[in-house]
Amino acid sequence: MKSCTLFSSLFVCIILAMKVHVIVNPVAAAGKTLKVLKKIEPVLQQGNHVYMVHYSSLSHGLDAIVREILDESEGIVNLLVLGGDGSMHDVINGMTDFSRVRIGFLPCGSGNDAIRDMNLPDDPIDVLNIFLEGKVRRTMDVGEVVFHNVTDIQKKNGMRMTEEPGEVRRFHVSAGIGFDADVCHGVAVSRVKRLFAKLHIAKLIYLFVALRVILRNNHFAMNVMTTEGAAKLPHVLFLVAMNHRYEGGGFCFCPEAETDDGLLDLCVARNMTIPSFVRVFIHAFHGNHVRYTDHITMRRTKRILIETDKPLFVHLDGEVYCRSSKIEIRTGTDKLNMLI
Repeated sequence: MKSCTLFSSLFVCIILAMKVHVIVNPVAAAGKTLKVLKKIEPVLQQGNHVYMVHYSSLSHGLDAIVREILDESEGIVNLLVLGGDGSMHDVINGMTDFSRVRIGFLPCGSGNDAIRDMNLPDDPIDVLNIFLEGKVRRTMDVGEVVFHNVTDIQKKNGMRMTEEPGEVRRFHVSAGIGFDADVCHGVAVSRVKRLFAKLHIAKLIYLFVALRVILRNNHFAMNVMTTEGAAKLPHVLFLVAMNHRYEGGGFCFCPEAETDDGLLDLCVARNMTIPSFVRVFIHAFHGNHVRYTDHITMRRTKRILIETDKPLFVHLDGEVYCRSSKIEIRTGTDKLNMLI
């Protein structure tokens, strides 16, 4: 009887053990990812899980690591990403076969907007245990941006834009043009970003930069065409297309967004003075900015083509690669199979 029980226990352990590729951005959030890795490794070891840790670097980005893993593996691949929204962004841009990937995410960044509407535990160990159950708990939409032209290409870890028209990049949280992209660019190049992270006030960097950007009052004109029709919009501050409800470190710009409905939620801000900006954006933390219909327009669509009167920064999940005056934002055909 004891030998039978021992055999059964061993069988259960074999069945429950997973092969996991742990993807780590070691510099995200001033090195917080390494602290989280140290915390979760005992759990992986105790569960007899086969895991490999992959570290990104300036010359070898997360997208390249994921491509290599998929090229060298057969069947289902389990990825566990330690990093911020930008790390997840890089990972999905390295995924060559979404149907083979099951993915989890331990948020360690300064924004962490992707998990705000996922109702996950705060403790990474609890999230890890959910991941290790190996059950696909949700599927999520993946958006795409098509760059019809580019200027002022920005250098980024391991990823490079080309000047060829028609290049496609994916996003999982949001993509935008105008003010929010200017803020993302400002945060990326800010000299105080690492200081804010070390002081554990990293989320304030977005507000700090936003106040500087709004003082420039960079409104622009744009022509937009969606599957529902076309319009010309003057005096626009920004347009953002979202899969999730939050971006920018906690702004609930699209409170009705759903991650699996196959649609993009659009938020357009326009005709703003500095006083109206302050009034509207204070309410954006809780999604109450939508009531200011003289400044905020909300729409839902599968696709939008945007042409602006001048090249503007474009962001995808907070990452800025270039300026462009003509982009298409659309829902992709791929889905993320989430184990959390």
